[in-house]
Amino acid sequence: MCLCSHVLAVSGFCVEDQQSLLLQLKNNEFQFNASKSTKLKRWNQSIPHCDWNGVTCDKEGHVIGLDLNNEFIDGELHNSKLGLFEFVGQWFERSNTNGNFPVEKSAQGKDWSNALLAIPSLEEVSMRSCNLSGPIDSSLGRLSTSQDFILMRLYLSYNNLSADANIMDANLSSFPNLEILGLSSCNLREFPLFLRNQSNIGYLDLSNNQFIGLIPYWIWEILGEDGDLDLSNNSLTGFERHMLNYTVNLDVVDLHSNKLNGNIPPFINSFFLDLSRNHINTVIPHNIGAQFHSVYFLELSRNKFHGDIPHSLCNIPTMKKLDLSNNMLEGTIPPCLIHSETLSILILGKNKLKGNIPNAFPKSCDFSILDVKENQLSGFIPKSMISCTNLRVLNIGNNHISGHFPCFLRNIFSLEVLVLRKNQFQGPIGCLENDGSWCIHIIDLAFNNFSGFLPAKVFTTWESMMVDIPLVSISNYIALNYFVGTPHYYSMTIVSKGQEMEWDEIQQSFTLIDFSSNNFEGPTPKELMNLEALYVLNLSNNAFSGKIPSSIGNMKQLESLDLSNNSLTGEIPTELAKAHKFNQFDASSFQGNKGLYGPPLTKIPNNGKPGLMLPPIASQYDHGIDFTFITGMEFGVIFGLAIIIGPLFFWRKWKIMYWKYVDDVLYIIFPQLYLDYQRHAGQWHAVLRWSR
Repeated sequence: MCLCSHVLAVSGFCVEDQQSLLLQLKNNEFQFNASKSTKLKRWNQSIPHCDWNGVTCDKEGHVIGLDLNNEFIDGELHNSKLGLFEFVGQWFERSNTNGNFPVEKSAQGKDWSNALLAIPSLEEVSMRSCNLSGPIDSSLGRLSTSQDFILMRLYLSYNNLSADANIMDANLSSFPNLEILGLSSCNLREFPLFLRNQSNIGYLDLSNNQFIGLIPYWIWEILGEDGDLDLSNNSLTGFERHMLNYTVNLDVVDLHSNKLNGNIPPFINSFFLDLSRNHINTVIPHNIGAQFHSVYFLELSRNKFHGDIPHSLCNIPTMKKLDLSNNMLEGTIPPCLIHSETLSILILGKNKLKGNIPNAFPKSCDFSILDVKENQLSGFIPKSMISCTNLRVLNIGNNHISGHFPCFLRNIFSLEVLVLRKNQFQGPIGCLENDGSWCIHIIDLAFNNFSGFLPAKVFTTWESMMVDIPLVSISNYIALNYFVGTPHYYSMTIVSKGQEMEWDEIQQSFTLIDFSSNNFEGPTPKELMNLEALYVLNLSNNAFSGKIPSSIGNMKQLESLDLSNNSLTGEIPTELAKAHKFNQFDASSFQGNKGLYGPPLTKIPNNGKPGLMLPPIASQYDHGIDFTFITGMEFGVIFGLAIIIGPLFFWRKWKIMYWKYVDDVLYIIFPQLYLDYQRHAGQWHAVLRWSR
């Protein structure tokens, strides 16, 4: 039952009658799940009704409010009982309920809009997610019959409404002017015609519907100056009528995730403009700086823009965020963008930009996010970036940038996300050690030429990876956070369990360390294992040696672990089973380490000697090759060796010695090979597998 406006008042009955009526509602009208209920199940005669959870009384003990939010109620109120109550001028949005209610039925079973007529003093109505259906025009048209109705804010999002294209405009001429109207996710296919009679809407949300074709011209006329318009997530293709000589001054225009094509609309002058995820295939106008002279946030990502980045963008003194990512832009990064003292977020990733990152960061640098990933940039990380003391995200992955690790980054204590993967960096990273703590929670150095030992001390300063904070999903369109320059989301490519995934939304509490495919060596530091809040750890394809520290069991949040293709030895710590996702760590997380054994690798050492692994019963030893993992040249080499040395198979002693020698040779020639052991027909078989 949708209790989206179920704040009720009892009138005309004594206090004792009110308790009785409420118990009748609970016992005879409401069907609720007692195991989930936190309010209704505690209603009983032994406790005064004003002390019941969800009931509000005045000083005399009369019920003035009833809040049954999250009670999972089914069914509907019968008119006989609902008639005992009259609505008051307060409305609340309800959630986690099932079925249909009653807001679309008043005491007399009328249309839901007629029920509102009983409360002419209402200024705001919220009926989100109430299973309302039917034509929105006709329902709201009934409200126009009341001269006293003063409704100004109406929220009807997440229902199943429709627009009646045949309704006459005259029927809606007396409808009160709305300040706010929310009709998001209502399955609307046509723009409601009653909107044409509005003249000063401050906020209009028509997002996530099924509009197709052109945006009607009158949409811009009904919005008041400095208003907000959200038409995102539809299938709109363009703008009705030629509007070159028309100017729209709005605070927010959100048109993302449509099918807009052609040019950037020149008639819009807004504070926040989002045209991302459309089909705009053109060059960015060279005079765009004059066109959007007062924009704060300009989103043009995920289109088909090509050509150079116009220098006129640097002439917008108010701009805080510029996102041109996922286009086909070429040329170089304009130094004036880097030199900006107002830009806080600059996202240019996934284009075809070349040249260097300009060494032009000002001393008053205000960047919080700098993303130039997946371009063709070269050169070094400019040292002037040290002035960006508020930098939270730096992503230069998948470029051709070279040099040593940018040690000055250790002094930017606000840094949370650092991605240097797939570049040409080299040398040690020991300079990361410092005396302060880092806010870092994502660091990706994979696919470079970094070398040397991991600096153990540095892991003691990564405090954000030590505290276990539950993952909380954060919307990537929180306008308030945009305005204050502290965005709570970021999109990037995450590599987990060998799979690359593009995440449009990275949660602040997500933690990752990826040092894979470098030349790191030495032991894995015990200090690394104290990062209890770590979700992803990838140290594969390096030269780490020694045992896996038993303290790895401290990493209870670990969901993805890859230590493969190193030189690790000894038994896989049983403490790792403490990680709540241990069953997801299959043999692929550890394969390619010749001296490693134990679950999930079913290998044990031979008399404590590293290197050669034998099955538990040596007398029942047989050797084979799993050919399903070996093809092409590798198959030919092994097959050729078998033909030449084949006669040795007749002498068991020599057979074992021979295969041990072959194993050692093949390990040298093909590092991808490793031994696995299987039991078949009562015998243990050593199977040579090819690591994929």
